[in-house]
Amino acid sequence: VHVRNLSAKTPNYFDTSLNPGRALVPFRLSIAETVTYTLLGGIQDRKLVAIIDPHIKNEGGYSVVDALKSKNLAVNNKDNILYEGWCWPGSSHWIDCFNPAAIKWWQDLFKYSAFTGTASNTFIWNDMNEPSVFNGPETTMPKDNLHHGNWEHRDVHNLNGLTFVNATYNALLHRDTKSPRRPFVLTRAFFAGSQRMGATWTGDNQASWDHLVASIPMILANNIAGFPFVGADVGGFFGNPSKELLTRWYQAGAFYPFFRGHAHIDIRRREPYLAGEPYTQIITQALRLRYQLLPAWYTAFHEAATDGSPIVRPHYYVHPWDEKGFAVDDQFYIGNTGLLVKPVTTEGAESVDFYIPDAEKYYDYFDYTVVHGKGRVHKFHAPLDKIPLLMQGGHIIPRKDRPRRSSGLMRMDPFTLVVVPDNNGKAEGTVYVDDGESFDYQDGAYIHRQFFFDLTSQSLVSQIMGETGKRSKDYQKTMATVRIEKIVVVGAPAEWQSRTEVLVMEEGVKKGRTVPLSWHADEAGKAAWAVATIRAKYALPVFLKASQYKPIFDQISGFLTMKNLLEEFGTYDPSTGLNVFSDVRSGLIVAMLSIGTLIGALIAAPIANAVGRRLSISFWCLIFMVGLVVQIATPNGKWYEIVVGRWVSGLGVGALSIMVPLFQSETAPAHIRGAIVCAYQLFITLGILLAYIINYGTNTINGPAAWRIVMGIGFIWAAILGLGILLFPESPKYAYSRGRKEEAKQTMTKMLGVSENHYKIARELREMKDKLEAESAGTHAWYEVFTGPRMAYRTWLGIALQAFQQLTGANFFFYYGTSIFTATGLSDSYITSIILGTINVAFTFPGLYFVERFGRRPCLIFASVGHFALDQVDPTNTPKAGAAMIVFACLFIVAYASTWGPMVWTVTSELFPQRYRATSMSITTASNWIWNFLIAFFTPFITSDIDYLYGYVFAGCCLTASAIVYFFLLESAGRSLEEVDTMYITHVSPRESAKWKAPKGEDLRERDHEYRRNGQKGG
Repeated sequence: VHVRNLSAKTPNYFDTSLNPGRALVPFRLSIAETVTYTLLGGIQDRKLVAIIDPHIKNEGGYSVVDALKSKNLAVNNKDNILYEGWCWPGSSHWIDCFNPAAIKWWQDLFKYSAFTGTASNTFIWNDMNEPSVFNGPETTMPKDNLHHGNWEHRDVHNLNGLTFVNATYNALLHRDTKSPRRPFVLTRAFFAGSQRMGATWTGDNQASWDHLVASIPMILANNIAGFPFVGADVGGFFGNPSKELLTRWYQAGAFYPFFRGHAHIDIRRREPYLAGEPYTQIITQALRLRYQLLPAWYTAFHEAATDGSPIVRPHYYVHPWDEKGFAVDDQFYIGNTGLLVKPVTTEGAESVDFYIPDAEKYYDYFDYTVVHGKGRVHKFHAPLDKIPLLMQGGHIIPRKDRPRRSSGLMRMDPFTLVVVPDNNGKAEGTVYVDDGESFDYQDGAYIHRQFFFDLTSQSLVSQIMGETGKRSKDYQKTMATVRIEKIVVVGAPAEWQSRTEVLVMEEGVKKGRTVPLSWHADEAGKAAWAVATIRAKYALPVFLKASQYKPIFDQISGFLTMKNLLEEFGTYDPSTGLNVFSDVRSGLIVAMLSIGTLIGALIAAPIANAVGRRLSISFWCLIFMVGLVVQIATPNGKWYEIVVGRWVSGLGVGALSIMVPLFQSETAPAHIRGAIVCAYQLFITLGILLAYIINYGTNTINGPAAWRIVMGIGFIWAAILGLGILLFPESPKYAYSRGRKEEAKQTMTKMLGVSENHYKIARELREMKDKLEAESAGTHAWYEVFTGPRMAYRTWLGIALQAFQQLTGANFFFYYGTSIFTATGLSDSYITSIILGTINVAFTFPGLYFVERFGRRPCLIFASVGHFALDQVDPTNTPKAGAAMIVFACLFIVAYASTWGPMVWTVTSELFPQRYRATSMSITTASNWIWNFLIAFFTPFITSDIDYLYGYVFAGCCLTASAIVYFFLLESAGRSLEEVDTMYITHVSPRESAKWKAPKGEDLRERDHEYRRNGQKGG
């Protein structure tokens, strides 16, 4: 019986030698090494493999060898005296793992407390365990050496490697007896039974084409012999492979059960990233193919662990009736998947000869080219970037299509099923899943499914395999969000051409639902194929898992999905034959824009205070346009220039998010200030809608114009703002603070539409004068935004309000709303974006009225409670979910667009006095940008764990926001900014603030000075 270990996880291990000068136990990893691989294990779920050999360095003061000697646990020579030989550390002694006491001692050495610096993601490679002795006869131990029980080495030599692996395997098991993990042990020496405890490889090969050729029959022979977890050193251990050989070897190695690169210390470095293009990219695709097919590999490993079936299978195993196939040892099948691979093993070859033994049709894995003809050899085109991989009719192949940094990160990703019907229109396949680490599968913590497809009845059904146990229910809950995302049917019949949907029945759901079906015609020897895009219930669990990075701009802007942009800057995905943005590229595009906005928001204040509001707005419009130029001018393939351009544009966007509301607030008359600042949000929503419409109009254009037009349109709005603002006078508040009193007076006269002598002009000038005198007394550092009069209260209130504008859950719909709408049958993401955008614009207009008619506080409180009542993220509470999702999504956007969307900008622009206004607004707006990014980035992770309960997170935030407004925010509608400042300084109660009457004339000044003192600190 084979033990299931971390078998299907290769090539997800690092090889490293720890202190080759000794036998490596115990050993303290450096702090840097510990932090590095612990983080890799915790964040990226990677594993580290350390080499531990059976020879222990003979060195004075070395605690391990001292214990080995004192406890008499080593192999003795023929005179029954401690045997000494030479290996990598020099003079060495060998542990005798035939001795039970030695095995127990060995276990203790691997405890985390003893093997300092190791963690649960550290595993072991046992090398040189034949044993290898450099100065021994035939480079091994003398045959008359004595083991435990006085057995001579000649009698137990072949068992020696097995005993050493057994000791190490059990040592790893005993590191944590409460929650043991399946050990991974790689061994060079093995015997019958070693296959239960680990993996092996074919030894120190050469970097030559002949050794690449030889690796395949060697691996197949080991699989037939019962040791299936085997591989060969990719690239060859000795010598330096050519770039072509290295590339072809990685393509072959992707189909070894044990897949790793390994080489002698004296050869040239050969990491794939050093090969250069096109080799690096081709090797990358081979690695991704390995990861994509991990579900198929893991299922094959499970079969090997339960019934002894080979993981890779030669022709004579799969087709024992075909005598012609008995000699075929250069092509083989992967488990019971029907995948047939024939690696290219000849220098300069651009084709291979596939031998097809049966009458079934075979299909190219990548483009569905048909290969058939029983008992014939078929020439298959295989240039350097092509792996000869066929799918045999009659099989269903499970895979996962998300490229990740490790197999552990793929655990909760959705599955794709590739259905390849046989000549009778039938296909079947299995998939086995467990946690890949623990022994909980022994108590039923696994999923084992068998799938059946019948073209006649046009149905695909599944049935449960295996038995349940005490952990079955808990594991099924853990995996509840892992669904089938797509079903690809190769060789789809022509009558499907007219079909646009299929019916899906799910467990526990009485009523079926329809999902989209797309059919693709056959062409030039390639089979027709169809894709049914399966969503998890109501679209959320699967689609929010689609990628850790890409949903943000895929859905809110749409241009990242445009074909030409992907062709010019994406990377080739062999599973689809299309170019895609990798997580790294799309993640950087998203993150750098957000980082730019954050930086822009923080640095806008000092510039605004130095040169004024008008010039600052023009300057940041120019910066934004520079970013657009960089993006539009990006040459083919230079995707990182788009990243830089978006970062520069982000600086402009972030700064303008401060400057525009600041200028509006300081310039607009008090009785319409709320509506004017709310208009800032109105034009944001209008801009988003225009972007949706432009995306819709350009997404069908062939060529770079499709995305360059989208970017270039931004010049229009930036130019209008940047040049148009120069036609306006400077903010009167800023002008007055710089001593330009007459200019401030003239501006206020124009804005109010009254004469220079009007009482309102005189009153506001007097208030500005009093405030300026009080604020100018003494010296003032930037940190007084927290320590100035009542400033800590106001700054933290502003930070909270800007954060809760995001935490209401609005951007959940703008980022992921198109996926929700897809569940209702409206699958065009551009159309759904336009619907959401139109509602957003239309209902921002009422907000301009509400903010002055009802005031700031009532609108924000009412809307917060309204958000909660709408249950915006959990529409499954309604019986007709499809229609309800649209209705509730639209109602939510109505509530948001007319209240929290625009009014938060108004409120935060009114909170602060002139001296601190720009700096404080920078800090509070930075809070908005930070939460904007955090919600978009972490939503996929959160929903994968708590699913629809995510709605309660936003509901709780809405209630909290309502409480913050009720208990802390003062009503400022119709008041001058100076009056608002006085209200906060004099500790007016928020609940009474709407009734507060501003003192007239000298009374206002005296009330103000009662609470303001030069240098006063505190909130």
